[in-house]
Amino acid sequence: MRESCIFYKSFYDSIKKLDPQDQVQIYNAIFEYQFNGKEIELDGICESIFTLIIPQLKANNKRYENGKKGGAPKGNQNATKKQPKINQKTTEKQPNVNENENDNVNENDNDNVNDKYIVEQIIQYLNEKCKTKYKSTTNKTKSLIKARLNEGFTLDDLKKVVDIKTSEWLNTKMEQYLRPETLFGTKFESYLNQKHKESYEEMIARLMKEADNE
Repeated sequence: MRESCIFYKSFYDSIKKLDPQDQVQIYNAIFEYQFNGKEIELDGICESIFTLIIPQLKANNKRYENGKKGGAPKGNQNATKKQPKINQKTTEKQPNVNENENDNVNENDNDNVNDKYIVEQIIQYLNEKCKTKYKSTTNKTKSLIKARLNEGFTLDDLKKVVDIKTSEWLNTKMEQYLRPETLFGTKFESYLNQKHKESYEEMIARLMKEADNE
């Protein structure tokens, strides 16, 4: 059983953009595989991301197991003399191949899968709230949302801005600005820090929930 493992920054950068509950599932899957060799069954975006991460985990485990087996059997003096040279070359070359190639592939693929998922989710959320038909495939929309994600904002932050501005602008003359280029543009952070004004629908939903709990 391993007592430690390697965890790459590319993993963290991709996982941190997910909802907290999804982050926990992926972290648990990574460490369960690294320490116990068990593959946890996941679904949705968690399964997609873990599928991209696991080749690197397997490569790391293989190097770990090879390191434990270093040396030659007793009684084989020729092998004892030659083995260190062979192992030394393998040890020097292998990390360069795996870490450089796999890390780059994982980082790029993870970012692409994550960003696409978040763009689809937030545009779907906006369309449901505002009864609009914006597309998640529009280049301008994708670039705006990805820019906010690169600044460290999350899917929850994006949804919060949609909630704040729909409660303020929906059914008013400002309703025309409930669009990706306005909501996720340069004023995004100021919108995010704006106090949320409860809409009529939200108030009714809250009162009904409170009544059910009494």
